[in-house]
Amino acid sequence: MSDLLGISLPTRTGLSARELGSLARRAEQAGYAAVFLAEGGSDVLALCPAVIEATERVVVGTAIANAHLRPPALAAMTAATLDEQSGGRFVLGLGVATPALNHHQLGLPRVPPLAMLRDYVGVVRAVHRGETYDGPVYRLAAPLPLDRPPARPRVPVYLAALRPRMAALAGEIADGVVLNLMSPQQAAAAVRTVRSAPRPTPVATRTRSRSAACSSAAWPRIRGARRPRPGRWCCGSSGTPRRCCCSPSTRRSPSWRRCSGDWPRETLRAPPRRCPSPSSTRS
Repeated sequence: MSDLLGISLPTRTGLSARELGSLARRAEQAGYAAVFLAEGGSDVLALCPAVIEATERVVVGTAIANAHLRPPALAAMTAATLDEQSGGRFVLGLGVATPALNHHQLGLPRVPPLAMLRDYVGVVRAVHRGETYDGPVYRLAAPLPLDRPPARPRVPVYLAALRPRMAALAGEIADGVVLNLMSPQQAAAAVRTVRSAPRPTPVATRTRSRSAACSSAAWPRIRGARRPRPGRWCCGSSGTPRRCCCSPSTRRSPSWRRCSGDWPRETLRAPPRRCPSPSSTRS
């Protein structure tokens, strides 16, 4: 059996943590290289110690832990503890689950998934490196001291991806990707997307000077804002935020499309200004 083959244990079957550990031990004895757990009706990170204690060699990870259910600093602390317990065998697999669970059933606020996971991973990295992080969704104003230094300065983080943009994000910022619910052809396409994504040097502290388009793709970068609509903030041709008091056709004109996506809170709270007339936006 290939040493690259892993197994995902069923957590929705009512098995206890001890029984899951027993299954993990048998999987290790059978030659599997990794054992992953999914988050169902149990806290998946709380189930990992039983699997860690029952095994000696296999990688132990989550596939996946729902990022909506715990703050990134808490996930970073837990991942560091599990990585130490396992002797450097832990992988933190993250995903955003489904809107039906997060928003309708649990009543959690809606957060753009790409921006959320980018910042989530950024905070996890920052905690492990003892650095700060400043992003549009999450921030870490000061380094978070851990009780013990992490066993590894970079605990591997995998991202679950069902669509190309999330696969590209995984290729850019994560150490691996979790693919599910797709055909072999779709999985192959996702792997190509992951491998073709740029891999910049990770930097924990980010600035607020990125250019973005005033559209549904870039608008989530603005802290606390949603997609532009009348009565909300829009982007002016000068790069400053304005209230959306113009017609939809005006807001789509080219001079309204360029803006700075990562504005400070105080700028977003500034008094609204009058929108330019349609003729001036087309100039």
